[in-house]
Formats: sequence, structure tokens, C-alpha cells
Amino acid sequence: MRKNFFSRSPAVFLFLLAATILVSACSGTHSDYRGNVSTASGYVDTDHPLGMLFNIVKYSAYSLSRKDQNKHEQCIYFSLDNLYVGEKCDWYSNNGSTHGVVKVVAHQVNRTGSCTTMFNAVFHRGNWANWQLKACQDDDSSWNFVRN
Repeated sequence: MRKNFFSRSPAVFLFLLAATILVSACSGTHSDYRGNVSTASGYVDTDHPLGMLFNIVKYSAYSLSRKDQNKHEQCIYFSLDNLYVGEKCDWYSNNGSTHGVVKVVAHQVNRTGSCTTMFNAVFHRGNWANWQLKACQDDDSSWNFVRN
């Protein structure tokens, strides 16, 4: 029965797949930074499965290559471990078409460790993506990323 349902309703299958992806990506804290960056903008505001699929395809089309994501991630950890407030880390793709910057804007000390807030900017395929990132260091010196 399940096979017949999904073969007759591909839109329902796509909706469930997109919902699963979105729900799994919405956790509060990550123990490590996953450098999934996309400079796409102008997403469709919809609950329709085809609109969701359009948004996923657009996100993918403007996503950084794995090499560039790794460069951004290295810049994040370098900034957390080495930079003071106001300092920045710049990175560039091998062909120079993509680049980014991570700037440390705040350090805070709390009872369990310290937190660092950074501004991120990435230029890729003619678009900029900008966001703020906060990471807190625990007693074991590992970084945990907190969604703002």
C-alpha cells in the first residue's frame, strides 16, 4: 500500500522529504560547525511541496563548494582560538571568485566557560550572505555553536 501511495503522490513524498530535512536542521546547539553556506536569496514563501523543492534547488545552486566550505570553517575555528575583538580572518577560493571574512565582535565569560560572537560574510556567484554566529567553549575546551 505504501508503494502505491508514494508512486501516486510524488508531491506528498517531496513534502515529507523537505519537512524532514528542515526539522533536522533546526536544532538549538551544534557541537561542531558545519560550513554549509549558500548565498541564495529570494526564496519562495510557500507551504507547497513544489515551492519547497524550488527553494532547496536554489539553495544548492548557490552553495559553496566543499573546499570553500572547509576554508570558511577553518577561518571560524582560527578566529575562535586566536583572534581578539575587532580582528578578522579572510579567506579566498583558489580561483578568487569566492571569498569570505569572519570578524570577532564580542567575547563573554560565563560560569561554564566563554562565548565568542562573530560576524560572517561570504561572496559567491555575485551574492553576499551575512550572518552572526555565536560559539561557547565548555570546560573540556570544545566549541558549541548556538543559534541566535
